[in-house]
Amino acid sequence: MDLILKAIICFSALSLFGCALSSQPKRPDNPGIATLELPITMDLVSVNGQAMSTYRARGNPHYHTLAPGQHQLEVGYTEYWGNPLAGELVRSDVYVINLTVQPDTVYQLEHTSPGAKRIINASRFLSSFGVWALEQRSGQRTDGVFSRKYTGLLGLLKGPSAGATDAAESTTEQVGTIDRAESVYALDQLKLWWQRASKKERGEFLIWSTGSN
Repeated sequence: MDLILKAIICFSALSLFGCALSSQPKRPDNPGIATLELPITMDLVSVNGQAMSTYRARGNPHYHTLAPGQHQLEVGYTEYWGNPLAGELVRSDVYVINLTVQPDTVYQLEHTSPGAKRIINASRFLSSFGVWALEQRSGQRTDGVFSRKYTGLLGLLKGPSAGATDAAESTTEQVGTIDRAESVYALDQLKLWWQRASKKERGEFLIWSTGSN
């Protein structure tokens, strides 16, 4: 492993160690505002066409607040299956939920159960994948529908309006943008997965990162 990359990994892991062990964030309680409650395996990709940050420090669950009214949410599933050194990141396509939000209401976002998290089961799970929002007060369920294919890390990073922007860029500009975006995304994902990992997994990761060549 390149020494610079190894240093980045170790620095990211150690700098977030205290945050990862801190208490889970509390559900927001803002009068007149609605709250989305998402499991750690679900990413909020965009809200009303605006791409969300690729990395947000979060617990399980994590939260997002919305003003009352009509909202279009894009969400997706992301979870690491397998052991730290021989697993795979399983990621769904992006799904859209059109939600009419009421004030002072909690909407719990859920997805189909992955069952046994074995890599051989990933394709079957993703092909039957579904998401929905459940209003906790009334039990009303709003199902999501397919929005767009997951086309790679850069596509998710740029959000739903990436195509129009890309068409106007030169080949040289595209290469530079991709390199910078993937570099930022890689570091953000290291931080995110460190936060999601157990104490045992963090220990194994640190041993591996300092001992591999």
